[in-house]
Amino acid sequence: MADITEAAAKHTQPSHTENHKARQEQIRILLRLGDLEDAEANLVDALARARAEITMLREKMKLFQK
Repeated sequence: MADITEAAAKHTQPSHTENHKARQEQIRILLRLGDLEDAEANLVDALARARAEITMLREKMKLFQK
């Protein structure tokens, strides 16, 4: 009976290789997520700088219209 229980437990548990592959995939996902979050932050910063420059240039244009 113990042999059957042990065999069933081994059958339901992921193998070491499966665990390793799953962990590698998790690491790849986390690294990619970090890269994309960094890219998003860079885009947000660039957009803020562009908006500030647009505002400044519009203000300068108003000076010429007076």
